[in-house]
Amino acid sequence: MQKNIPDYQQEDIRISINNIDPRLQLKKCKEDHLQVFNPYATPLANTNTIGIRCTEPESHWTLYVPISIAWFKSVVVSAYAINNGSQLDATNLKFEKMNISQLKQGYYTDLAQLDGLVANRTIPAGGVITPNSLSKEKIIKRGQTVNITAKNEHFSVRMMGEALSDGRLGDIIRIRNKSSKRIIQAKVSGMQQVEVTV
Repeated sequence: MQKNIPDYQQEDIRISINNIDPRLQLKKCKEDHLQVFNPYATPLANTNTIGIRCTEPESHWTLYVPISIAWFKSVVVSAYAINNGSQLDATNLKFEKMNISQLKQGYYTDLAQLDGLVANRTIPAGGVITPNSLSKEKIIKRGQTVNITAKNEHFSVRMMGEALSDGRLGDIIRIRNKSSKRIIQAKVSGMQQVEVTV
């Protein structure tokens, strides 16, 4: 059946037809005149009905039948239990073919998508890696010395500071200027780097 749906020829998609009303009296159709089609202008994965038609001149009929779809892809799962706060990489991840129609919380198909991310909860062995189970890696730690760049469109000044909280890339955190002792809000821009616009 999949070969009759062009958009899904390269996918591992498994379709099962549910029970057809036994009261139907349809004339048997030759296989080369039997067509299977998607009756809706939507992706096959989003439908639960498929069309079947017979195009024989003396036996022309169309039937719509309920179907169940299992769409399989290789997705990223944990190779073993991953602790909260652990960084994800090729050593603790693997691929497993799963029915993605059941993965309502999302999934990943490429390890590169996980660069710089850490688990924000404990992920059990074999658990699917989902977007809501991850967060950006903390690249600045509380108490760490950081480089502050204060800038605007006309000038840029660098100074040293102390991080007063942990921070991930793009976070706004509190920094104490080591010279003036003034506490400022700065944006994490890289490893041991923060920026503030003046």
